[in-house]
Amino acid sequence: MRLERRHLLPFGIGLAAMLLVGWGTYEATLSSAIDEAGNGAQRRLALFDRTLEAIIERFHYLPVAISQARETRAALEDPSDAAATEAANGFLSRLNETAGASELFLMDRSGAVVAASNWWTLTSLVGTNYEFRPYFAEAMEHGSAEYYAFGISTNVPGHFLSQRVDGPDGPLGVAVTKINLGEIEATWWRSGELIAILDVNDVAILSTRPDWRYRPLKTIPDNRVEAVATQQRYGEAGIDNAGIISDRWPSRGAEFAHIAGSDPETSGYFLLRELRLPKHGWRLVSFTPLAPLHATALTTAGAAALGTAALLLLIVLLVLRRRQIAQRLAERERLEQRVAERTEDLHIANEALRAEIAERVAAEKA
Repeated sequence: MRLERRHLLPFGIGLAAMLLVGWGTYEATLSSAIDEAGNGAQRRLALFDRTLEAIIERFHYLPVAISQARETRAALEDPSDAAATEAANGFLSRLNETAGASELFLMDRSGAVVAASNWWTLTSLVGTNYEFRPYFAEAMEHGSAEYYAFGISTNVPGHFLSQRVDGPDGPLGVAVTKINLGEIEATWWRSGELIAILDVNDVAILSTRPDWRYRPLKTIPDNRVEAVATQQRYGEAGIDNAGIISDRWPSRGAEFAHIAGSDPETSGYFLLRELRLPKHGWRLVSFTPLAPLHATALTTAGAAALGTAALLLLIVLLVLRRRQIAQRLAERERLEQRVAERTEDLHIANEALRAEIAERVAAEKA
């Protein structure tokens, strides 16, 4: 059925109203969904931060305790005393049986490990020199330090807490505790979140995605890759300079990112939220998929557009109904008018007939 020209304008207005309502609903729903998802992600990041800090804080006392222990101080004061070294090894082993850290070890002023909790294993740290590690140099200079790196001797990454051991004539060495943060990764993985911790080099050191580990958030210049390699933070292989994200941009008061790839779980467009951890120089970042948010907004917009169409159709039906009623009333009035006119004509005709009859009767009598 073809539309008449007089119907084109109302039809166009109705269609424009549907599109306007649908688009406005889509925009409002999407913005609200992004705000809600961002706030939820920020709350979860804060919770993950507290969990991380709780794990690290659980071991914070160990370097100080080791630096003040009689056995460790004796081993540093006289490194040639085999009995003192053996006593320090035993002390660190027993202490770690209770503490549950990855390793506890003691370094002399040169950075060489003189005693360790794993002294009896094939991967013993005793005799290894870690002078180049920042957790040694910074502790010797500032008194304490923290540093996350890949274990050179054990090939196991960890977070190092170090404390300078002071003697009467100056520093004797450094006490170190290594923490394995794999526990926090397992907790995050069970949450189903896409999360990573970025270090000072913007490289992921912990993540719910193993393939993200030791990759920068975005590809970094070659000269920076070379500089990072000298730190020996990420094992012999160094970093994989394939950035986790291909692009990021601000929009709608939030930050978004695109991750390339064929994995449907970790590719596409994401809402990017981050929480800075200034104490460690890290950033905790989360990725929330945008596809479900767009799908919700489209569904709501479609429902709003259909609702608008139904409302417009109802209005049209009501208008048509009123027109039909008005038309019927007008026809009834016209019919009644015609009946009244006919009745009046008959009345006039009857009166004329009566007058004529009366005249004839009067004439016949005369």
